[in-house]
Amino acid sequence: MIEHVYAVKRLFKQENIFFCVSGPVSQNLVADIATLIEQKMMIEQTGKRKMLRVFAVVVEKLQNIMRYSEEKISSPSAAEHEQELSVGLVEIGYEGENLFVLSGNLMKTDNVEPLRAQLSRVQTMTKEELRQYANQKRKAPLPEGSKGAGLGLIEIAKKSSRPIEFEFEPVDDRLSFFILKTVI
Repeated sequence: MIEHVYAVKRLFKQENIFFCVSGPVSQNLVADIATLIEQKMMIEQTGKRKMLRVFAVVVEKLQNIMRYSEEKISSPSAAEHEQELSVGLVEIGYEGENLFVLSGNLMKTDNVEPLRAQLSRVQTMTKEELRQYANQKRKAPLPEGSKGAGLGLIEIAKKSSRPIEFEFEPVDDRLSFFILKTVI
C-alpha cells in the first residue's frame, strides 16, 4: 500500500487537484474543510466572489453526501451513542483559470434515472431559468419520502461557470457511484 501514496500524489499534481478528502463526512469536517479552502484561496489571492462560490459548492456537496450517500459507517460520538456517518469523496483543483469541485458517493441504482433526469434538466438551464426553477421548487410541497426540495443541485448549478457534469458508475446490482463536477 505504501508504494501507491506517491503515485496518488503524482496523479493529483497531473490533474491539478490541490485538495481531496475521501471518507466519512460530518458537520465538523465541513467546517474544517471550509476553513482550509478559505486559507488556501486567500494565500493564492483568489477573488472573494470566486472563493464564496467554491465554498458554497463544497459545502453543498458535502451536505449532499451526508444526506444521500448509501455508504455509512458507525462511529461512537462524544456523547457515547452510535452516530452513523456518510462516506463520500470531494476533490478541488484547477482547470485552467477556473476551479473545479468533484464529488462522489454511493447511491441506490434504483434512484439513478430520476436523478439523471433532474440533473439533465438543470444542466441545460440558463442562470435565469435556474433562479426561476429554484423559486418554483421552494414553493412546491416536498415529495413524499424526500430529504429536501432538490434545491442543492440547483444552487450548485447556479454557481457553476458552465454546465455541471455528472456520471453514474455501476458498482453492483444495487449500487452506483454518483460523480458530480462543477467548474467555477
